[in-house]
Amino acid sequence: MSPSESETPTSQHRIAVTGKRQRLDRWLCQHFPAVPRSRLLKLLRKGQIRVGERRASPQTRVAAGDTVAVPALLQEQYWPAEQAQQSGDPQALHAAILHREVELLALNKPAGLAVQGGKTLDRHLAAQLPALQGSDPKPPRLVHRLDKATSGVLLLARTAGMADWLIRAFQQRRVAKTYWALVYPTPEPRRGTIRAPLAKGPAGKMQVAPRDGDAAVTHYRVLSATPQGRAWVELQPTTGRTHQLRVHLAHAGTPVIGDRKYGDPAVAAPQLMFHARQIAWPQRDRDAWQTVTAPPPEPFERWLAPLRAEDTARAR
Repeated sequence: MSPSESETPTSQHRIAVTGKRQRLDRWLCQHFPAVPRSRLLKLLRKGQIRVGERRASPQTRVAAGDTVAVPALLQEQYWPAEQAQQSGDPQALHAAILHREVELLALNKPAGLAVQGGKTLDRHLAAQLPALQGSDPKPPRLVHRLDKATSGVLLLARTAGMADWLIRAFQQRRVAKTYWALVYPTPEPRRGTIRAPLAKGPAGKMQVAPRDGDAAVTHYRVLSATPQGRAWVELQPTTGRTHQLRVHLAHAGTPVIGDRKYGDPAVAAPQLMFHARQIAWPQRDRDAWQTVTAPPPEPFERWLAPLRAEDTARAR
């Protein structure tokens, strides 16, 4: 059992409810978008999320004046009311724009926001794209994706021609992507290449499959590490398999911190410590490349601070 799920009421954080009356499960999903719904429901079943001093169920109604107690570890993932509404706030979506051209946009996607919808997802970026349409004939188009739990650079095409161009560039591996991950323990060697074919395994999880998997290659280097074994790693994939970097790091024995799917649940974190740091692509109309870099979200930056300090101390 992970530390976050063995929390007791004495190590909980209390949050005052504001706004209209609604079901507790909906309130939790709204204010903890980076936490999987399945995990929130599990914490409810175990009595680790309460309303006041009482155990609660997903159907419990909460309203202004109530207090919700959650495990202290979740505190860092709480979105206050105005932030929780940003998924439907055009101003917030515009504030996430990192780079704008006549035919494309680059966004800094927040962790916890799915790129596309599904049977259990009614909050996703694809449904919000009309907010970015402006005077364009159509909303911007998705040309690639990031996992829901991953933050960072995401490209959007503003025209059909640019969408076709970028999709081909991704398919032909002419787009250079750089990711940051916080991992434990530190990879050895500290620079290298992981070549491990991947295939879908049981329960939809990706796994290394040497015989029948699709080729997958990841280059990595350690940017900094603490004496306790936590490391800041830069990764550059040359293939784009589902969950490739997370599976490769886990396969190498150094999983991403906060990765509840492929990592060690005993190493608790407020979110998946995985960020799409930079993307570079060839310009369509000239012999040049464009590069866009995304700053990490605040929880990632907070966990990164000791590693930056370690890197600075080593450079002195």
